Amino acid sequence: MNDERVQHEVDLKKAYGSVKDGSLNTLSLIIKLIKRNLLILLLLIVSGFVIGYFLEMRIGSYKSTLMVVPNFNTTDYLYEKVELLNSKVLQRDKEFLESNGIQYNEEIKLITIKPLTDVYNFIGKNDNYQVFQTLTANANADDVLNDLNTAKYYPRHLVEIKSDIPLEDSYIQSIIAFLNTSEYYEKMRVLIHSNVAHKVQVNNEVVDQIDEILKQYKESGAKASSIYIEDGSELNDLVNNKLDLIHENHKLSTTLYDLEYIITPVNYFLNMNASSRFGGKLRFLIPIFLVTLFIIFKLVRYLDRLQPNEVAK
Repeated sequence: MNDERVQHEVDLKKAYGSVKDGSLNTLSLIIKLIKRNLLILLLLIVSGFVIGYFLEMRIGSYKSTLMVVPNFNTTDYLYEKVELLNSKVLQRDKEFLESNGIQYNEEIKLITIKPLTDVYNFIGKNDNYQVFQTLTANANADDVLNDLNTAKYYPRHLVEIKSDIPLEDSYIQSIIAFLNTSEYYEKMRVLIHSNVAHKVQVNNEVVDQIDEILKQYKESGAKASSIYIEDGSELNDLVNNKLDLIHENHKLSTTLYDLEYIITPVNYFLNMNASSRFGGKLRFLIPIFLVTLFIIFKLVRYLDRLQPNEVAK
């Protein structure tokens, strides 16, 4: 019984020694292969990283955004336009999209719009504060601020485009053009733009007239250093009126810029938050795969060459 136990322990030690020797031999062989093929392995690592990077770019998902400002109460029109565009994208309506100057691409997945909630500016305006009080009388304030029915009171809105490919600048430009295509609102835009431009011109003429009056007053014998204007005097009213007109024209100049569009584009960002189904790991997984495959290939070739030699012995 003792002899059998001793023999069993000896067999286990031999087996362990064989496994250990085999592991050491395999590890030693792998190290030799790495040393002999170091340049090839480095090339595989670099190539795998580059391939993985471009594959991630190709199979990733992207989000592009376009910030816009609807002019002269066109918020409802803006939302209807975006909803129409999104429905045509989902329906793969190539004819409609291309007839409206928008590139047809099945990789465009979704187009949505939401208001950019600016609570402080929203409540800061007297009219909006009254509206806010009315809306929140029987509802939660957060729900009201984020409700689409409140969206028309926010000046800025964000159009989001989700795609499986990177978008080009021309695609965003085509959406801007689509949002600004309306015969009715285009006529309104031209009319309002003309009225505002006329108002700026009239204000400038009045400012020039005030400057002329002040110049004549100065040339009448009163020195600039000795002029003292009391509150309520006609001259003081002229100066204050001039300042008010200049301030108004500064605001109107911004309005004129916005009125170049029905829906004014503020800015846009392309292909943000590119994400891959592999979580950005392909650039590391592919080099590991290529190196592992190369080492296995070399080991198999080595063992194939080794077997005939052992048989011959």
